[in-house]
Amino acid sequence: ISNQQYALQQLCSEGLGLARLFSLEVADQVRSGQLLRLLPDWDCGSLRISALTPERQALPARVRLALAALQAHFAPLALS
Repeated sequence: ISNQQYALQQLCSEGLGLARLFSLEVADQVRSGQLLRLLPDWDCGSLRISALTPERQALPARVRLALAALQAHFAPLALS
């Protein structure tokens, strides 16, 4: 048991266990055969991600830019 995604990924790559990993993070290892998806029909569902700000109006530019960057980063998850 670990809360370190990378450590779990490394242990699984060495054949030392099973883990539930983020598909976007391990896609290359699955394609190369380094990792094997054991339950291809199993889906853990979606995760809703929200951003809370003190005000909806007049957000500082840095907050707007941060929110846009987060949306761009997480957009591929919406396609899964």
